Amino acid sequence: MIATTIMISGKYKQFLFENDACIRLIEFIKQENTFFKTRLSEVINQIHDKKGLEQAEIFHNQFIIKDDLLDHVIYDLKKESDKWRNLKLKFSDTSFSDLVKIHKHLKDQVALIEKDYMLVKSDYNTYLSSLLISDL
Repeated sequence: MIATTIMISGKYKQFLFENDACIRLIEFIKQENTFFKTRLSEVINQIHDKKGLEQAEIFHNQFIIKDDLLDHVIYDLKKESDKWRNLKLKFSDTSFSDLVKIHKHLKDQVALIEKDYMLVKSDYNTYLSSLLISDL
């Protein structure tokens, strides 16, 4: 029993640590998303062609949708953190395994968001660079 409690305690701490790390990552991506929107508002007046404006609108819409998605994921991660903290108070095998499943699902979601963020960031910076080059 003591060995099981120690093993679960270690897993518990690791799950909480990973969950907190995911929250920090998603909050960082949300902050970057805000920066992208701000940068877009700064350069929008420099766009003179229809194709460039259409692309700016596509990015703007993506950023708005991503903000909503990120808010939902942060909410889910914080809710999971609360459940992990409550689990420590009243432990059961069933609740632990359920939380592990939820944790894996959220962790997979965060990994997809992170990959998507890197792609959008690259595409967006390429787009902004193309605006600067066309102004020369």
